[in-house]
Amino acid sequence: MLSFTSDAAGNCWHTHIPPEQLMNNDIPLKYYDIADEYATEAAKPVSDTERDALAHYFQQLITRLMNNEEISEEAQQEMATVAGVDAQRIDDIAEFLNRWGNE
Repeated sequence: MLSFTSDAAGNCWHTHIPPEQLMNNDIPLKYYDIADEYATEAAKPVSDTERDALAHYFQQLITRLMNNEEISEEAQQEMATVAGVDAQRIDDIAEFLNRWGNE
């Protein structure tokens, strides 16, 4: 499917990415940057279709961390379900955030 998209400056271009795979405007770009960085280091390859879900999951996790909230395994499981992230990624993402936070 050919889609057209534009940026804030009004520049327009076409892409072969289906509209449902374009970024979710409710999630700030910084969480997509984190998801993209995670994708370069992930133990299991990340598909393009997982990008929104990962950005949403990172948004939830980092928001809680910034609010000094404790995040239990159950909370991580729930956030992953809400975001649409495969539960098998939870531990890998936690390790990534620990490394990322120490850099």
